[in-house]
Amino acid sequence: MNCDIDLRSARYIASTYSLKTGAVRLILALFLLFLPFALFYALTGYKNHLEETTAALETELAALTLSAEPLIAMKAEIEQARQIAELKNNLKNRRTPLPSFIQKLRASVPHTLKLNSIVINPDKSIEITGTGLEMQGPALYRQSIANLSFTGHTELKSVSMNPQGGYSFMLKTVLIIPEEADHHEN
Repeated sequence: MNCDIDLRSARYIASTYSLKTGAVRLILALFLLFLPFALFYALTGYKNHLEETTAALETELAALTLSAEPLIAMKAEIEQARQIAELKNNLKNRRTPLPSFIQKLRASVPHTLKLNSIVINPDKSIEITGTGLEMQGPALYRQSIANLSFTGHTELKSVSMNPQGGYSFMLKTVLIIPEEADHHEN
């Protein structure tokens, strides 16, 4: 049988134990002392990494925005062109095109009158302004407009003498599109 006999003294054993315990405590204290510095360094590095990534992403976003702006403008132009084409199609599909209304309004003007403007409003009313040499000219023009097939209620809104010695007038009539006239009769 083999027995190990420890010949060291109890005092020696106690001193080596306290030395080992002290070394462990010292290492632990140093670790706890340097831990905040290590965390601060790591967090600062991570913060710098995030700032660099954010700056790179902002630069990329600015570049994408610059390249997208022409596309957005082009999309708006395409939409506007589509609306214009749709409006032209709607005007083509009418039985009597709008320019013929204006031509008929101009053809009805007596030789003593001069038209200044013809305005077609969204509510399908037409305002006509002009000047004439004689006071009865605007009344005759109102009558000839009232007899046209595409006009409804027609009235002479105003007649006034202008500084040049002629008469300024304003007429207002309602535009009746042939499809609508058929619809109103039903």
